[in-house]
Amino acid sequence: MKELDVVKLIKEFNELPIETKGSIVLEYDGTYYEVEFFDSNGDTR
Repeated sequence: MKELDVVKLIKEFNELPIETKGSIVLEYDGTYYEVEFFDSNGDTR
């Protein structure tokens, strides 16, 4: 995975439902990533 890849949750996370889409905004060391998630309207969650 790399920055700007689109990802989808495979389990609930911090009240976000399964299959919530997000985009990787930072890659820390190939193991940890910062992801920005979006709702069905495209608004940041």
